[in-house]
Amino acid sequence: MKYLVFFSFIIFCTSCKKDSNSARPASQPYLSTIKYYYDRSLIADSFLYDTDMRLISYAQHKWDSNGLSVVQARLEASFQYNLNEMIPQSYVFTGLSQVENHSLTFDSQNRIVKDTSLNGTHNVVYYSYSNTGISSTFLFGGNFSDRQVDSIFVSNGNILERRVYYSNGNPTAVLSGSLQCEYTSFSNPAYQPAITSTIGPLLHILTYDGYGGFHDFTSKDLFRKLIFRTDTDPAIERTCSWNRNNNGNVINGTISGALQSYVEFSYY
Repeated sequence: MKYLVFFSFIIFCTSCKKDSNSARPASQPYLSTIKYYYDRSLIADSFLYDTDMRLISYAQHKWDSNGLSVVQARLEASFQYNLNEMIPQSYVFTGLSQVENHSLTFDSQNRIVKDTSLNGTHNVVYYSYSNTGISSTFLFGGNFSDRQVDSIFVSNGNILERRVYYSNGNPTAVLSGSLQCEYTSFSNPAYQPAITSTIGPLLHILTYDGYGGFHDFTSKDLFRKLIFRTDTDPAIERTCSWNRNNNGNVINGTISGALQSYVEFSYY
């Protein structure tokens, strides 16, 4: 799943602000699609649930500027559940001419701790949790010297900072970049408690190492400001404006800055 490496991190580096009306929706609806327009391209994420509102399919497309032809192959994770269980035991990943069967392992709190590819790439991802956040270690091909480490620092249910490291064949992983976050009082459309608390970190990895786009499946609130930094480049900031419907749910946002972007959210 090592497709875009850190470029997707740059795509997501945006910040948002809106009026002072902070009324939140009474309940969080389930996402149907997220459309992320940038640089004459469209990344579309789609979500499919069963009758118990368990996520059974997460898919990504990347389209050209008119949204009619696919730029790259479709990526999809199809989740499988045991009868009456609310967390998936496995999933099938399809994309870039590959089909992989994955097994999932959870801890006693039903948080994902391991994602193992059973064929194909032999990728494996380990997740760990602490009082300050979530860490994932992605071993490409199961090789420790070729790993991606994603550290997410969380406070009051929101990501304060994200740091990404790569080993690039070396024993020590080196910082590739960081993203600091500030938040509005608006609900994050990608936050759904039953999903976020179990496979939220997996959805982040699937998006980050897929086509990018909007990929905060952890924070309960929408970001107001994000600052992207690397070891060598100046800090980059973005601004945008969120719009909500009559139910208080965010439906779109216009992002300004060097990489002009636009986001749309659709719900069931």
